[in-house]
Amino acid sequence: MTTPASPAPPISSISVCSAVSVLGVGTAAGADDVGWRVVEHLHRRFPDGPGRGLSCRRVMAELMVALATAPAAVIVDAACAGGRSGEIYRLTTADLTRLPRRFISSHGLSVAEALALAGALEQVPPELLIYGVEMGAPPRTARLKERVVTALAAEIQAVITAYQRTGRLRFPLSP
Repeated sequence: MTTPASPAPPISSISVCSAVSVLGVGTAAGADDVGWRVVEHLHRRFPDGPGRGLSCRRVMAELMVALATAPAAVIVDAACAGGRSGEIYRLTTADLTRLPRRFISSHGLSVAEALALAGALEQVPPELLIYGVEMGAPPRTARLKERVVTALAAEIQAVITAYQRTGRLRFPLSP
């Protein structure tokens, strides 16, 4: 009997807004689990609500299904774009078409490619934001990752709170 190297995190309920799915994409390898950790952090803070979080291991299968059923979504994934470790990229679907080749996902199929396919199938939610978090080499990034996860979860909660008032997903204004 073979056991997986690292089990996928469970699907989590998040008390945010039933119309918004927070989708953490990643694997258990090093800093690539940052999307999972954001979903887990939100779940710990808001365990009883109707919203949902999903930790995706297989970008194509799980992300495509989650996007097809979500009226609004926030995606969190690790990125390799050559920036500073812990740097946060805030992207819209329009930004994805203009990404440089160096903006690489750590998955076989990138989030940008999955979203392009979902768009061709008309399965992209009308409201969608993407957070990419620059990966770094472990173990140096462990404490940095926790700070990034905490800050990003708080920002996503603020984005969703604003969505509840306006019906639009928007990144907060930078200070």
